[in-house]
Amino acid sequence: MIRLNCERAEQKMLMGFVIIAVIVFVAAASPLIFPSIYADTIGHFLGARPDDYEGWTYYGQLLTRLKEYDFALFALNRAVAIRPDYSKAWEKMGDLFMRMDEPENANQAYRMAEEE
Repeated sequence: MIRLNCERAEQKMLMGFVIIAVIVFVAAASPLIFPSIYADTIGHFLGARPDDYEGWTYYGQLLTRLKEYDFALFALNRAVAIRPDYSKAWEKMGDLFMRMDEPENANQAYRMAEEE
């Protein structure tokens, strides 16, 4: 009887660990599984923090991955308008222009990244 109770306790504990592992996995993977929902959420947060140049840069990167190039360009332009010396935003803008097959604009953005 005691052995049976120990086995049940071990099973319950194992089940608890499995449930926790699934929750952690879903929380960590949600930006990968639901990227458009994640992008919308970031966009709403930026509405409350319009001067967050790092947030606009990240949002631009995310939109670039989603192939929302016009919106990505808007976000990255917003980042460099807030902080023109933020080289990461210029670099990501260069990457975006390369995806858009605009090498001249990409080179100009990369030059701005190097200058800053």
